[in-house]
Amino acid sequence: MTTILRPPYTLNYTQGSGYLTADRNSGRLWSLQSLSFLGSSQAIAQVGSAFQGPAGTRRIRVEATVLVNHYSAFTPAFFGYASAESIINLRVMDGSRVVALDRRSLARAIAAVFWMTDLRGGPFTIAMATEFWGGGGRQYSAHVDVETWVGAGGIGAGAVASGSAVAQEIRVRVI
Repeated sequence: MTTILRPPYTLNYTQGSGYLTADRNSGRLWSLQSLSFLGSSQAIAQVGSAFQGPAGTRRIRVEATVLVNHYSAFTPAFFGYASAESIINLRVMDGSRVVALDRRSLARAIAAVFWMTDLRGGPFTIAMATEFWGGGGRQYSAHVDVETWVGAGGIGAGAVASGSAVAQEIRVRVI
């Protein structure tokens, strides 16, 4: 049995600082954050929907088709250290507990003392998949998210990370 989840999704969530969009009507996700001088920060923009794990189910496979529009990680560091990362995740949740995860780092940039790293890309489509032992008549939820991390320390150090994607479809297959 296969269940296909498409926009409009029933769940959306954002967490962190920066510019965040999690549009459950279109599946559009966007995270952009920057940091200069000192500190670290994480941001997440997420959409998804709930699904039922039927009683007697042994294994559930969750797949997602995600259009990555753009990603970037930029780290200038003159007298210090900087790092930035842009990530796409497919998460399966049982309440607040992650029971399965497919995590793809799109770009990770690191720079230290008189160095600069600038990574960019897109657009492309990726297929993600994860599976877990579950069922028992429980309700789960499947989520696609864009996650960004930035960190910096020192004078003239900064970091910018961004990711833009569309969760086109999530397929739940009971095995």
